[in-house]
Amino acid sequence: MLRRTLEAVYLVSAAGGPLGGDRLELRISVASGAMLRLRTVAASVAQPGLDGGESVLTIRATVESGGRLEYLPEPVVVADNARHATDVTVALADGASLLLRDELILGRHGERGGAYRHSLRVDYAGHPLLRQSLDVSGTDEASRGPAILSGHRAVGTVLHADPALEPPKSPRANESVAVMPLADGTAVLVTALANDAVALRQLLLSPRGEPPYPRLELGLKVLDLAGASADLLVGRPLTDARQRPADGLGAAARDPDRDERVQGL
Repeated sequence: MLRRTLEAVYLVSAAGGPLGGDRLELRISVASGAMLRLRTVAASVAQPGLDGGESVLTIRATVESGGRLEYLPEPVVVADNARHATDVTVALADGASLLLRDELILGRHGERGGAYRHSLRVDYAGHPLLRQSLDVSGTDEASRGPAILSGHRAVGTVLHADPALEPPKSPRANESVAVMPLADGTAVLVTALANDAVALRQLLLSPRGEPPYPRLELGLKVLDLAGASADLLVGRPLTDARQRPADGLGAAARDPDRDERVQGL
């Protein structure tokens, strides 16, 4: 279900999931001159199914020239023994802009977490802008080792592509966050590692690289939603908001950008 508010359009569901074996598809289209900010009410908790199958979320988005898409979901939490995959493809026309966030938490409180695959493909003006994939598991020592998660259970990225953007001229990185300008000069990718959802969000919003990348403005008050659409074709809903703050869920874990979650839906 979609719920429109003054600041965003929210994806709303009434039950937990996804469960192993689920297949979900989200199609997003933003017309020329329109702006769409799409969010979720709470984190989604991927849980194992009876047959041990993998749940899959497929997202396909197109943004026409002069349009802007901000897709800012809450984190994906992959519970023990769960297998979940997210496949995202975005096609940006020349002059379009994108703000895209992805956050993963391995395991609920006290869990090591299941397996997660993420694939991201973004094109700008018909040319590849970014190709990125992540394949990790909470029970895989290589995933948790220094080459990938370095002992952390939370990993996330923010991709900001905008013709007016002035990204840093060279990459900057430390042990927790990396800020990487992309080859076309109008996009920047921020990647961060943390031990919980709150710390991860703070790093993604205010990375400690130098020079700092332009602050991601998430607080627009008025949105022009004309010409923007989002259709949830198949879906199990997102988890409820009564999880522990350690999972990055619920009202007790307020976002650093002061987002107030939609309650009582």
